[in-house]
Amino acid sequence: MSVHLGWNCDNVRASYDEIPKAVQEEVYAGAKAFVKANKGRYKCGGYIYSGNGQELGQFWAKLAVGNAKILKVSSNASITNDSDVYSLAGAVYGVFSDKECKNVIATLTTDNSGNTEEAEVKAGTVYIKEQSAPKGFKLDHTIYPLTVEAGKTATLKVSDTPKVTETLLELFKIDMETSKDMPQGNASLAGAEFIWQYYDGYYNKDNLPAEPTRIWTTKTIAEKNGDGTAFDTLPYGKYRLDESKAPEGYLKDGAVSREFIIAENGKIVDLTGEESSIYNQIKRGDIEGVKIGAGTHKRLADVPFKLTSKTTGESHIVVTDKNGQFSTASDWASHKHNTNAGKTSEDGIWFGTAEPDDSKGALLYDTYVIEELRCTSNKCFKLIPAFDIVVSRDRTVIDLGTLTDEYEKEISIHTTATSKDGEKVVEAGKEVTIIDTVKLDGLEIGTKYQLKGWQMIKDENAELVIDGKRVENDYSFVADSETMEVQIVFTFDASELGGKDLVTFEELYDLTNPDEPKKVTEHKDTTDKGQTVSVKEKSETPAPEEPEKPSTPDTPVQKTDSPKTGDTTNVIGLLALLGASSIGLAGTYFYKKRKAKKL
Repeated sequence: MSVHLGWNCDNVRASYDEIPKAVQEEVYAGAKAFVKANKGRYKCGGYIYSGNGQELGQFWAKLAVGNAKILKVSSNASITNDSDVYSLAGAVYGVFSDKECKNVIATLTTDNSGNTEEAEVKAGTVYIKEQSAPKGFKLDHTIYPLTVEAGKTATLKVSDTPKVTETLLELFKIDMETSKDMPQGNASLAGAEFIWQYYDGYYNKDNLPAEPTRIWTTKTIAEKNGDGTAFDTLPYGKYRLDESKAPEGYLKDGAVSREFIIAENGKIVDLTGEESSIYNQIKRGDIEGVKIGAGTHKRLADVPFKLTSKTTGESHIVVTDKNGQFSTASDWASHKHNTNAGKTSEDGIWFGTAEPDDSKGALLYDTYVIEELRCTSNKCFKLIPAFDIVVSRDRTVIDLGTLTDEYEKEISIHTTATSKDGEKVVEAGKEVTIIDTVKLDGLEIGTKYQLKGWQMIKDENAELVIDGKRVENDYSFVADSETMEVQIVFTFDASELGGKDLVTFEELYDLTNPDEPKKVTEHKDTTDKGQTVSVKEKSETPAPEEPEKPSTPDTPVQKTDSPKTGDTTNVIGLLALLGASSIGLAGTYFYKKRKAKKL
């Protein structure tokens, strides 16, 4: 609205003849006062219409403000209600037009009910922040946005936290055996539940009311430095603390009540000391069983079983007696006798760091792996697979029953080493091959095996190493029969091994678990002729001898008497002599040539 309202606006006004001056001035004064009182509360506008006749004007004003108020409550009415320590009255809140809360437009103060008066603000969003907390409460630093509509009242509901959070109570649960705030086995000191009984006043045992003013239930939680609880919403008064539920793996028996008083703000109530902590006994149990062999049901004596905690890895050994029986209970063998020696059935067993106590079980609350170990008594048997047992009940002996070992079929091995021609002798050379034929009996059909072999020098009882590497080979196969025959071939440089005897060693592995191959049999005997191949020196072939050349026959001396025509006697004799000489020379040559080839 214009403060001029037509006056002093180019002297445009209504005629005094039509509207007296006094009336106009009264209207003007009233309008001016309204504008001043409602400045900013209305959104105004208008239009001027011009035509052929008189000009017309249309004006409007729309309310642009609403109201804001606050309703405050306690975040923990069970503590603050009906208490002189706490009051909702006197909380001071600032109402701001900006998020940074720098431009204050109103201030609101709560009464005993937590209500404030209304503050008129422009429609839109305002920001409210507590500037002063009421008695017994913490100051709330939160900035609250509040949306206000024109002509309506918006209420902000807030809560304050009682200052009792400044009182801290710390409680530790302690293992009764170790007197430490660390659990044993798979137990936990977290999860214990406590009943807090609060009496509104300072009482002693003689005048303590029959019923508490309030009751809370809390439980311990796991912390880095121990297992405890921090209860930080406690009003002043007398308290009694009783354990209502033991944590996992522990007994509630023996846990005592604790009483304390909170009489000043900010005091820390410490129940973590040796005298004030709450102690619990961990659950303990035992195991027992009987060990026999299949078929004859023979009791197996002196068989060791390894017991291992799956939580801590702690491990001890219990041994069967002459009747194949074993037990960890103290009435079988005192926990204190040769504790954890694991040599005989009379040695005691005890898990944990506390001193052995025959009134308790040997095994802590936990899950254990039981594993039969190989020994003389079960040598010919197949060991039972490892299995788990759980000790969860106090003073209970877990009966494992009769543990039976099945007879394990023994795998026999027979080997024969030869050259590739089947001979027991090879000649030294750059590339020599030895084939070891291995006959196996007692295989388990469907099982994967690996046969490993290597060469040994007999007279040195040492592995054959060439160019820094052991001469070895292997062969893997899946048994399709209980009896099988396989071969391993060894090819190597034997140039320098002339005169040596080589013996083949073999080992057979079960590959059921490829990560941990299990050796099931072997054949390693340097005196076994079947596994031995001799290397002979390489023979040198002599160069062939040159044949002797026949000597030149003497020229016959002619007689002075020349043969005559028709005289055949001397000619025939001469021819016969020449033929005989030729035969003799040829025989000598071929004989010598054959002799040279034989050498």
